[in-house]
Amino acid sequence: MDACHLLLGRPWEYDRNIDHNGRTNTYSFLFGGVKITLVPSKPNEPVPSPSGTLLTLNQFEDELEAEGEIFVLLWKEVTKEVEIPQAMVPLLKEFADVFPNELPDGLPPLRDIQHHIDLQPGAQLPNRPYYRMSPREHEELRRQVEDLISKGHVRESMSPCVVPALLTPKTDGTLRMCVDSRAINMITVRPGDEWHTAFKTREGLYEWLVMPFGLSHAPSTFMRVMNQLFRPFIGKFVVVYLDDILIYSATFGEHVNHVRQVLTVLRRDSLYAAIKKCVFMVPKVLFLGYVVFGEGIQVDESKVAAVRQWPSPITITEV
Repeated sequence: MDACHLLLGRPWEYDRNIDHNGRTNTYSFLFGGVKITLVPSKPNEPVPSPSGTLLTLNQFEDELEAEGEIFVLLWKEVTKEVEIPQAMVPLLKEFADVFPNELPDGLPPLRDIQHHIDLQPGAQLPNRPYYRMSPREHEELRRQVEDLISKGHVRESMSPCVVPALLTPKTDGTLRMCVDSRAINMITVRPGDEWHTAFKTREGLYEWLVMPFGLSHAPSTFMRVMNQLFRPFIGKFVVVYLDDILIYSATFGEHVNHVRQVLTVLRRDSLYAAIKKCVFMVPKVLFLGYVVFGEGIQVDESKVAAVRQWPSPITITEV
């Protein structure tokens, strides 16, 4: 039996000659010679929410007295350590400056490829208000902006072209600052110049001195830089896509030499890598959503697990 809500108004009460009892909040009427009484539904009794696995001190003492022996499981988050083969340890120590815990302060060196922004003639410059945030989000955004200022990556701005900054969650639970550049992207041909990159927070306006990825075509400019730097290696033992670098080799000795050449280029051009995101000397690796190994590529099983495990339809509706 299904239940639903009905609105029974005055016309219905008049047509059915309804008797209403104000004390019991019931409505009575005759239907087919039978007296029908509508009663209100009983209020749902609040169900106390379970406290999970938490015990009070008295409950714990009672359990200890009753059982005599209790095992305690302590849950602790464990960060995944990067496994580095022993053969790679000396090489990584030699290039330890390529894997800093924090990016160094200051601007990167000027490169042959520069990022430019040209506005369409007559385009209206956006000037959007900052996004409302919770106190925790606002404090995190302020901290990240101050950190970027101290590193010399952004500076205060007086630009008339302003878009809001916001925070998005990362896979590790932390928050990443992003700039909502949709408005500026809609009126730009090539992104880049400093005053076009201004963003707004509650504290004021700031503009980038390095290229943010939020601008349209910014990834393509970064891709051109990477292709220029690794052109001698691409197609021989390196595949590059944005900030993902895949190094492949036929032998162990070749691989160590290839990794050394790539790290030398990164050091020479002041580019840096995150050691926790790197894997070394493995027979297969996850790259751009595919599993790459010596015999070719295959689909990442985690991407197709939902389809593989989809139950077979047993009714016409499920089909």
